[in-house]
Amino acid sequence: MLKLLPLILSAGLLLAGCQTQSPIAPTTTAEQPSVFGKGTLYELTIQGGDAQPTARINSQRLTAQASEPFSTPLQFSGPLSTASFIDAQTRTRHVRATFKVTNNTARTRGTLVFMPAALTDTDGDPTNNAARPTVRDTPFHSVRLFDGSDASSQAERLIATRGKTFNAQTGLTEVDPLTTVFVEDHFALTGVDINTIPFPPVPGLSLKVQNYGWVFGLPQPGTSRNVTFAFDIPNIDLAQPGNAPYSFTLVFETVEQTVAPMSYFRNVITASEAYRIESNDYIRTPTTCSDARITNYIGTSYPEELKTCMIVQTENGTYGYFTTTNDISYQYSGTNFINYTPAAFPANMP
Repeated sequence: MLKLLPLILSAGLLLAGCQTQSPIAPTTTAEQPSVFGKGTLYELTIQGGDAQPTARINSQRLTAQASEPFSTPLQFSGPLSTASFIDAQTRTRHVRATFKVTNNTARTRGTLVFMPAALTDTDGDPTNNAARPTVRDTPFHSVRLFDGSDASSQAERLIATRGKTFNAQTGLTEVDPLTTVFVEDHFALTGVDINTIPFPPVPGLSLKVQNYGWVFGLPQPGTSRNVTFAFDIPNIDLAQPGNAPYSFTLVFETVEQTVAPMSYFRNVITASEAYRIESNDYIRTPTTCSDARITNYIGTSYPEELKTCMIVQTENGTYGYFTTTNDISYQYSGTNFINYTPAAFPANMP
């Protein structure tokens, strides 16, 4: 079943005819999420605050006694690219790194969330820790300045986010729509407390998964797609930028999230819009939500409760509807979800 992508939707719709309609604030009913590749922790290390930082990802399997390297269900290779720049107007450093991720499993469907995790030493004995603890309640460790000195006190300044780029024409920093979608509030989106997920124990440590992460559609077995991790570091001293964190390591887990039809349909809308923006084209004829132009972004999982799901686009937007197995239908007008029966595309699709 499918999983989460963020989307903010508003406004209303007037429809002609005799059908009844009632605009709603969409709610999400989520099923119990699970850990993908149980016992696997990943560490992303970024070094360098200049235009071309270095980055690497390591993985380790946690056992009852310690940790050990092994063949993970996901293979990260690269980085394919890294970038860092300071927005002088906002005094914020923006850092990003893109990796290729290969699915080494036989799984053909799934949407994953790469969720940062804080690791705390539970007994004060560093000799029995299966992994390196992070700083306080953050998912970061090994935070250092340009000169290599310890900057653990600044770990809270590191903000996980979606990749950004600087628009030289407007002079503003903007979200790069080609980068991996970032969920800022997992609970608000899914209604699931991430701490209810039964993560494998980490010897010598307590593990607390954070309420945010990067959404990743699982590629087909043996195939790959890219993921971009990004971070903001605010309040940069422009006269002495070296006083801000220069290198750090992020610890993260891989969570597979399942959600109900409304959330899945939100994912479909988000993916369709991403396709329209990135391809400079659009889905001109009505098509099912299983179309490859959509599933390339979110994977091929879908809720069992979903009976029908259709999408169509114009140059200006995305429209569609879905029906559940108990014959509840919702229509998406391009701006809002409408409880609408019988299921149909909007009468007006500018």
